[in-house]
Amino acid sequence: MVLWLRTILVGALLGVVLGAAGRQDQSGGAGQYEFFSGYVADLGEDRVTVERMVLGKTKERRVFLIVTDTKIEGTLRKSARVTVGFLVAENREEAHRIIVRSDGTR
Repeated sequence: MVLWLRTILVGALLGVVLGAAGRQDQSGGAGQYEFFSGYVADLGEDRVTVERMVLGKTKERRVFLIVTDTKIEGTLRKSARVTVGFLVAENREEAHRIIVRSDGTR
């Protein structure tokens, strides 16, 4: 009897968790920022190139467009440590928020 009750409770709990996860996936689509952190490798008027090195992986480099809505917190310069909040729009990555970290330069 106890094993049967435990099985039902675990099944019900699993159903609630999976149902909630499914609802989050459906509502999360557009408007969700992605983030990328690294060092500024190149800086132009309308774009910023950020690269990062993760131990055991190859160097990753991404180019973000600076649009009119882009908010820059701090002084953006080459070799500055940054975190970029971006959205992918029309196969390009548009930076909407750039946070310059004060904890390191290379």
